[in-house]
Amino acid sequence: MVASEQVKLHGLIIVPGRRVSYGHIDPVEATKIFIRSALVEGDIGNPPPFLIHNRDLIEEVTDMEDKIRRRNILVSEDILTRFYEERIGIAYNIQTLKKLIRDRGGDAFLRMSKEEIMDSYPEEEIALYPDEIVLGTRVLSCSYSFEPGQERDGVTIRIPSDAASGLPLESADWKIPALLREKVTVLVKGLPKEYRKKLVPIPQTVETILRDIKDDGAPLITSLAHFIHERFHVSIPAAAWPTEGIPDYLKMRFAIVNEKGEEVRSGRDIDLLQGDVPTGRESQALKTAKKQWERGGITSWNFEDLPEDIPLKDGGDCAYPALERGEDGSVGIRLFSDREKAAATHRQGVAALYELYFKKDMKFLKKSLALPQELQAAARSCGGAKQIEQTLYHKTLRALFERDIRTKEDFDEYAKTAGRSLLSQAQELLQGVIPAIRAFGEAEETLRRLGVANRSNRGAQDFIASLRGDIDRLMPERFVEIYESERLSDIPRYLKAIVVRAERGVTHLEKDAAKAAKVKPFIDKMEEMPGQVPSPSEERKQALEEYRWLVEEYKISVFAPEMKTALPVSPKRLQEKIGEIERML
Repeated sequence: MVASEQVKLHGLIIVPGRRVSYGHIDPVEATKIFIRSALVEGDIGNPPPFLIHNRDLIEEVTDMEDKIRRRNILVSEDILTRFYEERIGIAYNIQTLKKLIRDRGGDAFLRMSKEEIMDSYPEEEIALYPDEIVLGTRVLSCSYSFEPGQERDGVTIRIPSDAASGLPLESADWKIPALLREKVTVLVKGLPKEYRKKLVPIPQTVETILRDIKDDGAPLITSLAHFIHERFHVSIPAAAWPTEGIPDYLKMRFAIVNEKGEEVRSGRDIDLLQGDVPTGRESQALKTAKKQWERGGITSWNFEDLPEDIPLKDGGDCAYPALERGEDGSVGIRLFSDREKAAATHRQGVAALYELYFKKDMKFLKKSLALPQELQAAARSCGGAKQIEQTLYHKTLRALFERDIRTKEDFDEYAKTAGRSLLSQAQELLQGVIPAIRAFGEAEETLRRLGVANRSNRGAQDFIASLRGDIDRLMPERFVEIYESERLSDIPRYLKAIVVRAERGVTHLEKDAAKAAKVKPFIDKMEEMPGQVPSPSEERKQALEEYRWLVEEYKISVFAPEMKTALPVSPKRLQEKIGEIERML
């Protein structure tokens, strides 16, 4: 602690402000200033060990305050000051403090305990803010910040860049119990009045939700809507939830970090975070591992078994080896930093290696996939015979050969089984496609015939054109690729129903229009619902797909009831499905 003094010679001031130790002038006051500025406020260049210990404790308590978002756990600066004053006596600078510590045989008397610096310890409340959570198969660290209005306010979940694209980030809301309670309260209170009034008293409703709702892995709003519909019989569409009114600190903030722990991307919008993530410069350890492992030009399994992961020598992350299909038809071994991308690439690479293994059989396989001559004309309108046959070929390879095989022994063993079922698998796919193409051709021919017979009837022509649009939607050019076998088997029935409708409706347009009016609201919903949610969950996408085929079944019940539907369907069931979808994110 320093002060200043004037130096005079014969009454004249020759040094107006020479710095002197204030401790020699007023040691008591100097000690108070030293304690406050250096020990409490931290204005000290090279802090002694006890001060580092105390700062760590204070930071730990401050972290607790960041979690619960209240500054009422750490004692005041006055109490921290009093702690030092009661123990130090006189020590007005670092030199006198060091001497005091030597005289006392150590600095234990200056080391604080948690009990001494905490006004309270809300143990149960703190437990609701975990330091780590589990998403998928990864344990992720959480940090908390109490800085309202700042970008980092709230909880931040740190995610390794190699895991960013494969983790169910949308389920993170379930993992912080304290924030879950707040978020549910905000969401329910913020509902439009038409829904909110059915859930009063709100506090009791929130307690019921938090007590009985289960983490089903779905987005929180989807699960909330489902629970409220089941428990309170209130159907709340996803668009009605007040997501814009949720404070930022209740929205999970994700920080994607590279192998050095550096943030490369952060934010609260999951869709902007996932996908291709810049991981910064490739680590030297990964470069070294690539030189050791990667190779190309592979045409047979003449290499060592591939592990699922390879620990890198820097002690950090792992690399994930995979077989990769090469542009020249060969296969290569490549290391990835992303586990999910490596797994997908490897399955395709294994299929490519089997394609080389069965090279002689592949020529015969392609010939066996030729469409019957009588279907060539019909095939031209849905991609062409060559495209369909090529798609069938690649679909056969994917179905039979895309496997997570990592040893030569397993590769050779599976080859025996696969070789025996190669042609039968291809024929099964081909035979699944033929009825759809045949039904497509018959439907096209029916519409052509009816069009010629009613060429002067404008109403009939418009009716036929609308049915042709229905056929095109059922049989797009990529139908072989996009339809699984189970779905493909339903297509002939739907096309047949269009034929029945066409033959009846073309001469009874008014009757058909009355029937169409029954179906139209559900078709309109089918077109409307995909745009209701900007980034729909996989669950919602699946439900939309199920709804689409329910509508096709309903068309059969309305336009061709004698054909019977594959499952029970009615306006009531369709409405229930619409409600289910609209409650999903």
